[in-house]
Amino acid sequence: MNCVSHLKERTEKTCLNCNAEVYGRYCHVCGQENIEPKDKFWHLVTHFAYDIIHFDGKFFTTAKFLLFRPGYLSTEYMRGRRADFLHPIRMYVFVSAFFFLTFLTFFKGGEKEKENEHNAKNVGVHINKDDTTAAGAIVALQEKREALVTARQTSAATPGVPGKVLRKLDNKIADTDSEIVRVQRDSTYKHKIQADNGDDPTFKTVAEYEADQAKKKPEDRDGWLERKFIERGIGLQKTYITNGDMNEHMKEKFWHSMPQLLFITLPFVALLLQLLYLRERRQYYYVNHVIFTVHLYCAIFIQLFIVFLLGSFKETSWLHWLVYLQIGVWLYMIYYLYKAIRNFYQQGAGKTIAKMVLLGFANLFMMSFLFVIFAIIFFFVIL
Repeated sequence: MNCVSHLKERTEKTCLNCNAEVYGRYCHVCGQENIEPKDKFWHLVTHFAYDIIHFDGKFFTTAKFLLFRPGYLSTEYMRGRRADFLHPIRMYVFVSAFFFLTFLTFFKGGEKEKENEHNAKNVGVHINKDDTTAAGAIVALQEKREALVTARQTSAATPGVPGKVLRKLDNKIADTDSEIVRVQRDSTYKHKIQADNGDDPTFKTVAEYEADQAKKKPEDRDGWLERKFIERGIGLQKTYITNGDMNEHMKEKFWHSMPQLLFITLPFVALLLQLLYLRERRQYYYVNHVIFTVHLYCAIFIQLFIVFLLGSFKETSWLHWLVYLQIGVWLYMIYYLYKAIRNFYQQGAGKTIAKMVLLGFANLFMMSFLFVIFAIIFFFVIL
């Protein structure tokens, strides 16, 4: 659908854009309107307003069919009926950008404020980890434990990490828990911890760490992957005052990288669908699975936005009942997935449920693998 500008039509019937011969007001080759090239300000304003209204109209129409008629948009797209709806890629870009922008700005921001309030209630006053008091020692030990837990989780999710590395980290976490309990019971125990810090040194530079490794026997030295993680950790610690600051930065970076991660998974999910419906390969090409996956992602983003929005409102004392609406939306998401697959691929209930379960397990395995790869790239490149 084109917007008629009501500007003077050119007497020449040659398109200024592609030089094709024009029949009527619009070029049949490129679609450009054959009008005088001199624009007026009012024309720019009205054209801009039309584009906004036209986009909004298409978006809400597309969103209505997307949410309440699962699989319909993908079927219509495959049949070639596309003019009345927003293009799937444009829809995905707009919906995903809106979802992550609002999620990171409002929902995650609200969670951070609640966490700060909770910490303020529990601590009461700010405690400097460098204090010589028992409270300061406990804060320092808690930050040490957080760093060890993060290292343990990263190592566990990384293929090829030796078991002894994980056991070593588990022992350090257990020792730190024990030290926290001892300091809570006996404030003088903090002096022993400070004296024993040499047994588990914190290296300020990579050179110090390498020198320490050189002193050890070959069998006692850290493995190649562990060395890389420790060296990277030393580099990150130079940037942040505390481990808490570093962990907070890692969380923020990770959430800001989620859109890229999900976009990367999209073609892989489409590939899984192609494998599940391999017998119907003559009816469904790979691009059809991609379009279906794009529509599915868009629907999930919108539904998750509703869930988080309801979660923000239910914090008000008299709106706790909204939790039932949240549960309803979660259940609808499962039902939506089933109906979308069944409507698009036109198979019976039994086959649809079986393939839906297979898709879930395969997707979980694929996501875990991609997450590990992403975590390694995230730690060594993005941070």
